[in-house]
Amino acid sequence: MVSSLFHHVSILRLDVHPDYINFLETGKLPPFPDPNERWSTPTISRTRWYDLLLPEDRGELLRALWGVLSYSMRSEVTGAQRPAGPQRQHSETSHFFSFRKKTTHAPHEPASRSNSVT
Repeated sequence: MVSSLFHHVSILRLDVHPDYINFLETGKLPPFPDPNERWSTPTISRTRWYDLLLPEDRGELLRALWGVLSYSMRSEVTGAQRPAGPQRQHSETSHFFSFRKKTTHAPHEPASRSNSVT
């Protein structure tokens, strides 16, 4: 979640244990919860407040937002299920985008130019 106050921006992150999500969906407790893990307690963390009036903070905020977008657009396919060869995307962020040019018609022939002046 992106939080802002005037010209300050921070990014909030919520971590929820998979066992807790399973409990919310099914209503069943995990069979043997790890006593060292707090599976039933979601944790929230926040980045520092970035000041949009400072150029270096704007750059850091852009990198942080790019990381959030790249994480949200990651492929849900595991490494073993990914296609091999030229069909495979080269980065996680390009999952939904194709940067290859699509040719729908034959490329144009370059026009011949005459270098002579008449």
